Amino acid sequence: MKTVNNDTSTEFSDEALASLLDQVDSRPAPPEDVERSIYEQTRRDWVALQARHTKKVRKVRTYRFLAAAAVILLAVMIKPAFFPAGTATNGLRMLAVVNNQVGTAFVVRDSQRLPLLVGSGTNDVPGNELFAGDSIITTAGSGVSINWVAGSTIRLAESSELTLHGAEELELKSGQVYADIPALPGGQPAAPNLKINTRFGIVQHIGTQFMVSNHPDTVVVMVREGTVSVTNDQQTLVTTAGHQSTLDSGGKINRSAVPVFGDEWQWAEQLAPAFNVEGQPLYAVLNRIGRETGKQIQYESADAERIAQSTVMHGSIDVAPENALENLLETNDLSWYEENGIVHLFIRQ
Repeated sequence: MKTVNNDTSTEFSDEALASLLDQVDSRPAPPEDVERSIYEQTRRDWVALQARHTKKVRKVRTYRFLAAAAVILLAVMIKPAFFPAGTATNGLRMLAVVNNQVGTAFVVRDSQRLPLLVGSGTNDVPGNELFAGDSIITTAGSGVSINWVAGSTIRLAESSELTLHGAEELELKSGQVYADIPALPGGQPAAPNLKINTRFGIVQHIGTQFMVSNHPDTVVVMVREGTVSVTNDQQTLVTTAGHQSTLDSGGKINRSAVPVFGDEWQWAEQLAPAFNVEGQPLYAVLNRIGRETGKQIQYESADAERIAQSTVMHGSIDVAPENALENLLETNDLSWYEENGIVHLFIRQ
């Protein structure tokens, strides 16, 4: 009776694995490192199985069948683990996920205009996943916020259209877009090569919060935090926080001062994604609110600051940051007032 030796001449070969995988329905390939990790782990498990069972061929065939079934099941599981639901992926790389939406919005994909939803997709609608080549369209009174790379968000105002050409290139065709791209640990900006194309020039961030508005005769870039460069055929102008650059059809770029808080920014604040505050110190939550509103957080005493640092929060924030401030301070010893964009925090008497 033939037995299988426990040596490197294992019958679990690359060809055998490829043959098994060929029997599975065609699916987009997972990331190469993940695919190789799965393959190596399966191979190790198979060799270990052979080492324990140098029995009759009939039994070895039974184990081979079980291993084949496991590999096929693993291949079937790869799709839901690494790829979004729906049939529109076509091997494209997912670029973003919708994290907040107000009103009605659409995604244009493969010449089809489909409703954009927050939540999981189905075979009939794209759900909340966005891919290279997609265009987001918002209607009057609506808005969309999407997760970008490394904790960044991109937000689209009402009556706007934004095309996602790739991980480093967006195109604002109409309306307004707001980008919140925080610095990574060490100070390096997330998505350092991201640029937004407009009809009159290219906007590229250098680590910042900024807004681009597409008007009939001008494109206006307002910078809340950090720095952006604005480039057209004639020049490049660096725009810093508290300033705006205006590009016109004649190629001119003009710069002027602009507030970093107030009415111009409120639509983007309304689209801020929900913030999980569970276990977070009040100090960190207040800083987050300050960043979302463009307002400066200032403590009127060291004791007030210590209270903020030692107070642990629970729950999540799913209201506009401006409204969240008052709710947060209802149940602790701090109170506040605002003056000229500065939020003053003091100990309640």
